[in-house]
Amino acid sequence: MLSRALQKSGITPQDVIIVPVTLEEHESAYLSDQVDAVVTFDPQRSRLVDAGANVVFDSSEIPGEIVDVLLVRPELADQENSQIKTLIDGYFEALDYLQQEPGDAARRMAVREQLSPDEFLESLEGLKLTDRQENQRLLGDSTENLGPVIQNLQSLMVQNSVLKISNGPSVLLDDSFVQEATP
Repeated sequence: MLSRALQKSGITPQDVIIVPVTLEEHESAYLSDQVDAVVTFDPQRSRLVDAGANVVFDSSEIPGEIVDVLLVRPELADQENSQIKTLIDGYFEALDYLQQEPGDAARRMAVREQLSPDEFLESLEGLKLTDRQENQRLLGDSTENLGPVIQNLQSLMVQNSVLKISNGPSVLLDDSFVQEATP
């Protein structure tokens, strides 16, 4: 996210000092002037905006590039197959419930995020929560899968010495658990 924000603004990594802070420290570091900016997300983003911070870049400017994924080691996928299926089924159940009963779902989920139900729903406004079909497209053999996004990210990570080599996207894409999820 930081690399893309810098790239879009014409700033180089050499123009900034990166200060690692945990997610829990984002607000206090910003509000106490320890940092001039943070790469964060809700609920911290909303609280910082409420405190007067300005959003200068967000993921809506790079559609499809910021994606939350579940990664599982191959040996764990074999050993814990039923538990992974249960987790994925639970995700889709929660997503369906959120779409059908947004008020009640927000009331239940907002507690974990330390938000009010309205704040929780507001925090979802900029997110695209992908359903089963979209997950299958993104993780499968489709020409519209996450392959190009993964390739770009791996290249960026090699360039910034986070990875030594790029393995390509094919080792990370597998829609079998989504295919097997209970509809």
